[in-house]
Amino acid sequence: MNDRAVPVLPSAGFVRTAKFFCYFGFGIIAQDDHWLRLRNGSVELDFCLKSPDQDAPENPAQSGLCVIRVGDAAAWHDIFAKSRMAWKAFGKPSLTSLSNAAWNVPAFAVTDPDGNLIWIVQDAPPSDATE
Repeated sequence: MNDRAVPVLPSAGFVRTAKFFCYFGFGIIAQDDHWLRLRNGSVELDFCLKSPDQDAPENPAQSGLCVIRVGDAAAWHDIFAKSRMAWKAFGKPSLTSLSNAAWNVPAFAVTDPDGNLIWIVQDAPPSDATE
């Protein structure tokens, strides 16, 4: 098995989170009362339940940030853009257009119903620069 890092993002409810990501080819690989694991190919996203205290007015909004590096950002964008999911039915979600502006390679952003920002970025070939 290859070493890897898996982001853990907050979720207010696993049913809604799983339903949202299943529209884009993610499937549940594990779930219990505190943890949800989703996978699409080699990409895995983990979610933990947000504490009810995090939604209190005196606490700032809690959300996560994740970057998924892919071989073909345009193909991933098509999966999100052409899904049958009604974006407005979930409240906060959004999808940006595919652009080179933010990363100098094709990329786009998805915001999920819990406010997590997920950048899907075309993996650039390694540079010749040495560190």
